[in-house]
Amino acid sequence: MGIISIADQFASAPFEPDGWDGALKRLASETRSARMQLLAVGNRGLVPFNWTTDAPDGFIEQFVEIGGGDPRHNWRVAYADTPLQVISEQHYDRMRAHLKCDIYDDYVAQFDVPFGCQCVLSRDADKFIGLAALRTRADGRTEEKDRRVFAKAAPHVLAAVRMQRAIEHRGAELAAGALEAIGAAAFVLDGIGKVGALTRAAETLVGVDGPLCLVKGYLSGATEAGNRQFQRALSAVLAGGDAVQPHSFWLGLPENPLLGELFPLPRRDWNLGFGPRALLVVGSTERPRGDETALLRGLFGFTPAEADIVARLRGGATREEIGAARSASASTVLSQIKAIFRKADVHRETDLLAKIGRLLR
Repeated sequence: MGIISIADQFASAPFEPDGWDGALKRLASETRSARMQLLAVGNRGLVPFNWTTDAPDGFIEQFVEIGGGDPRHNWRVAYADTPLQVISEQHYDRMRAHLKCDIYDDYVAQFDVPFGCQCVLSRDADKFIGLAALRTRADGRTEEKDRRVFAKAAPHVLAAVRMQRAIEHRGAELAAGALEAIGAAAFVLDGIGKVGALTRAAETLVGVDGPLCLVKGYLSGATEAGNRQFQRALSAVLAGGDAVQPHSFWLGLPENPLLGELFPLPRRDWNLGFGPRALLVVGSTERPRGDETALLRGLFGFTPAEADIVARLRGGATREEIGAARSASASTVLSQIKAIFRKADVHRETDLLAKIGRLLR
């Protein structure tokens, strides 16, 4: 049917409900392959987007479970290099022997996709987007004519990806614009956790003295404890499905804490991972009653045991009484209190209680 017809189908893919599915199936058929895969792989092997035509049950889920985006496991990903360079079975054979890793081999055997060809469509510092023809044992290895069709189609797939990316970025800007109207300090994050848009109020929170840092599009907490909570919440929201619950955590210095709330945003069919996937809203120190332990853990990085000891100290308990209540030796309690002092940046128990008292009053 010709490369022009394939190009036209991909050109319309971003604008039709099932456009991507139809276009990828068409390319699979033209290359005589069982399936066609379009995926994005980000830092640390995160896979924000993985569309595979006619994928059997478990194909997508198990890819994530085995760390399919990790080039140390996946010989296809290990060959993700120069954009639009077609890689095929002869390259796979060499990389498979080099990696000597059975994880992806077992996956390939289970789902019968040992053969095919691939290329990187685009690459930047954060991720790459790749296209792959996946062939079964019955399909056999690709032939020159299959790879020729694939190579001619790849630039047209890239053009469609760029159009889809522009549409998704516009979605992030629209989401931030809606929050701007109510004065919210909000960050709209994409499928790999990169900030796609932010409100003016959010801009005041990043910088030298702010509770958040924004470097090359990625957010981090300004304190070790706050960043640890934020990154844990972000990983859970991005990895989870639509049913994942919002996550709350504390940001900023103990003297000026801010409550951060991370909300998952609905997934859309055929989203390349550039569109809005999570919403971070940073608010005031308003906190529910009975939340003192969570606040102390979030701001100072106390362990549950350390937070419990601080609560007992605030209640007037002696170190001996704390040890008896926790069935801990005097040396253990002393060691834990020293760790508490270090995390709270104080040197005496009176300074600790005064500092926490100011925070929790």
